[in-house]
Amino acid sequence: MTYGKYNNTTSTPAREMFIITPSGNIITPQPKALRADSAGTITLQAVDSDSTVTVNVLAGEILPVQVLKVTSATATVHGFA
Repeated sequence: MTYGKYNNTTSTPAREMFIITPSGNIITPQPKALRADSAGTITLQAVDSDSTVTVNVLAGEILPVQVLKVTSATATVHGFA
């Protein structure tokens, strides 16, 4: 089945999965969620936030947050878009 004819919204399943390299840049495409492949910390800025927050994560944990930037991480991070 192809999903090309359906709108890609925040409530639809992700169409892409990619490794996120921490930086101060806006992530494109914008992730619907993050997955930590290893335990550690992730410092991120959510799309409607003016500041960053650092969260502790476990390996395999999924953060259901729309992310604008990941500024630093000690965990390996994947984005779902």
